[in-house]
Amino acid sequence: MKRSRIALLGLAVLGLLAGIQTTSVAPVSAASVWTARMTDATRAWYSISNSDDGTKLMATIINGPLMRSTDSGATWASVSALGNKNWSKVAAQPNGQRVVAAVQRGPVYMSNDYGVTFTEVVALGSRWWGQVQISSDGTRIAIAANPDVPNGHPNTGRVYVSSDSGATWTYSEMGTTASALSMSRDGRYLVMGAWNGSMYSSSDYGATWTQREASTLRYYTEMSSSDDGQIVYAATLYTKVMKSSDYGVTWTQLTNAENKIYRSIRSSVNGQKIIAVAQTGGTYTSQDAGATWLASNTDTNRNWYGSGISADGSQVFGAVNAGYIYTGTFPTIYPISRPNVSASTTSGTQTSIDVSWNAIANANTYTLKVYDSSGSTVVKTITGISGSATSRTVTEVDYPGMAAGTTYKVTVTAIGDLSNYLSSPESTQVSVATAPAPTTTTTSTTTTTLAPATTLAPVTTTTVAQGQKDVATISGSTTTIPVVTTTTSAPTTTLAPLIQNSSAAAAKAPDAASAKPGEATALVDGEEIAATLSRVNNGLVASVAQITATVSGVSPEGTRIDLDVEGNLRLNTDDFIQVEGEGYSAGESVDVWMYSTPTRIGTVKADESGRIAGRFVLPEDLGAGNHRVVLNGVNKGGVPVILGIGVKYGEASSTSTTTRVLIALPISLAIIAGFVLPNQLRRRRRKTA
Repeated sequence: MKRSRIALLGLAVLGLLAGIQTTSVAPVSAASVWTARMTDATRAWYSISNSDDGTKLMATIINGPLMRSTDSGATWASVSALGNKNWSKVAAQPNGQRVVAAVQRGPVYMSNDYGVTFTEVVALGSRWWGQVQISSDGTRIAIAANPDVPNGHPNTGRVYVSSDSGATWTYSEMGTTASALSMSRDGRYLVMGAWNGSMYSSSDYGATWTQREASTLRYYTEMSSSDDGQIVYAATLYTKVMKSSDYGVTWTQLTNAENKIYRSIRSSVNGQKIIAVAQTGGTYTSQDAGATWLASNTDTNRNWYGSGISADGSQVFGAVNAGYIYTGTFPTIYPISRPNVSASTTSGTQTSIDVSWNAIANANTYTLKVYDSSGSTVVKTITGISGSATSRTVTEVDYPGMAAGTTYKVTVTAIGDLSNYLSSPESTQVSVATAPAPTTTTTSTTTTTLAPATTLAPVTTTTVAQGQKDVATISGSTTTIPVVTTTTSAPTTTLAPLIQNSSAAAAKAPDAASAKPGEATALVDGEEIAATLSRVNNGLVASVAQITATVSGVSPEGTRIDLDVEGNLRLNTDDFIQVEGEGYSAGESVDVWMYSTPTRIGTVKADESGRIAGRFVLPEDLGAGNHRVVLNGVNKGGVPVILGIGVKYGEASSTSTTTRVLIALPISLAIIAGFVLPNQLRRRRRKTA
C-alpha cells in the first residue's frame, strides 16, 4: 500500500455516543456555537474522544503528544510520558476511565485511570490502525486494523476484538482494507466500513461477519451508532453520509447532507442528533436523525478532522488539523406549531377550493397538499407559499386535474428556516368538495320567427373567396331575403365571422385525447383529464382548466342545427361549425382542428378579454362517422390546453331532419311568395353517411 493511501486510511475520528436535548432556551445562532481552545499554536489535531458528560476528553495530534482535558476542553495538558508520536485514533469508555490510543504504524496504548498513565498492548503489535471502540463497561474493545506495507498485503484487513478489557485478543480476517468501525454499547453489534466501499456487520460480538454492501465509489472514514447499535451512521470521503436503521444490514444515503470530504461523525445515544465534520467543508449538525442539516464554520481554510458529542447532545467538540480544538453547544433548531386548517368551496367556481389556516409564528413558507377523497394519495403539492399568507385558493392553474363536484382532502405544513426553526408537522386532513357541474339539458327544437317581408333588411351580393363553401348569391346589385332568428338564449345564434384556413398544411397537428360524440376530453399541460360537458341551446359546452368552449353547427341557411335525439351534434355537407369560447390568454391564437384525420380548419385570436368566436368550413374529404373538434390554445394562466369535443358527420336522424324541414319550410314559402331566386342559387346537398 502506498504511503499516501495509507495516510488517508486513518482519516476518521472517535466520539462517544450521546443523546437527546430537552432544553427550551432561546434559539442559538449556528455561527456562534464554537469556541476555539488551545490557541497558543496551531497543531495537527486528528481525533477526539469524550466521556458521556463531556467533561473528560482525549485528543490525538499527528507527530505530537497525546492530549487530555478534564474541564470539557477548556484547558489541555499533554501525556508527557508517552512523548511525541504519530497518533491516529483514540477512544474512551463512556465514563472516561478506560482509554485506548493507537499510533499509526506503531503500537496501541491503553489507560485504566482516565488517561493519566498508559501501557503498551504488546499483543497487538504494530499496524495501520483504524477506528477504535469500547463498550460501556470497558470489557469489550474493538479495533479496525491493516498490515504495515512491508509485512503484509495492503488490501487484507482485520478487526481485533477483546472481551476481557484488553488482556487477550482475537481477530477476523476481512479480506479488505478495514477503516471505520461502530459498536453498540454492549459490544454485540459491530459494523465495519472498508476503504474500498465495502460494508460488513456482525451481531455476535465480532465472531462472524457478513458483507452488507459492496461499492468502490465510497471511502468510509468513520462510523457512529446509537447505544443499542440499531442506528448507524457512516462518514465518507467525497460523497454523502450513509445511514442504517437495522444494525448495519441495509443502508441509505442521506441526500439532504452535502457532498463533502467527511473525516468524522458522531451521534447521540438515541441516534437522533449527529455531528459530522469535513475537510475544507465545515461542521454539520442534524437533530432529526439526518433528515435536515445545519452547516456552520464553513471556512474552507479549516481542515476539520475530529468530532465529538456528549450523551445529552448539549455539547459538541471539533478538531482542526493545522488549527485548534473547538468546543461549543449543539445548534438546536426549534419546532414550530402545526397549522389549523379549514377549507370551503369557492363560490361561483366549479373547479376551485378555498383553503385557510391560522398564522404560524416563525414560518418561512407554507406547503399545501391536495389529497384524493380517501386522503391516501397526494394529487398536488404546492410549495413556497408566503410565510405571511393565511389562505390560498387552489384552482385548475395549480392542479389541472381538479374536477367539479369532487371531494378532496387538504393539509398545510409550516416550513421553518431550518437555521433556527424546523418545519411543523403536517396539519390534520380537512375534507372539501368542489362545486357541482351545471345540470345538463338538451333542447330538441328551435323556435324561429320569420320577419315580415316589408321590414327585411337588404343583403348586398358579394363574391365568395376562392375555396370557401358556396353561399347562396343573388344576381343583380341588391335584393332582400328573409332573415331567420332563433329565440333561444346564450350562446347567441349570431353567426360568428367565417374564418378560412389558408395554411393548413403548414401546421403541426397537436396530440389530442380521444373523445366520442357527446364527450369532451383535454390535455392540460400534457396531462389527460376529462372535461365537463353540457348541452345548452343546441350547443355542446365543454369546460376545463378555466376555459369554456361551445361548439355548434350552422346550416348553409344560417340557422343553428339541432342536436339529434341522442344529444349529439351531427353535421353534414355544406354545414359550418361554429366555435365560441372564453378563458383564453388575451391576444393568443387558438387553432381549430377537425379529427380523426387531423385537419386544421382555421385559427382565431382571443380578444383582450380572452374570448374567441369563429365559423369554420368543414374539410371536403371528411368521411361519415365519429369525429372531434379540437381547440389548441393557452388559458389565462398560461397553461397549454388541447380541448377535444366529439361530434358526428353524416345524415341526421329523422327527428333532426324533420325539425330542419319545419324550420326551412316557412323560409321556402316566403321566398316563393315574394322573391325569384336566380338559377345560380345553389341547392343544399346532403351527403349520405
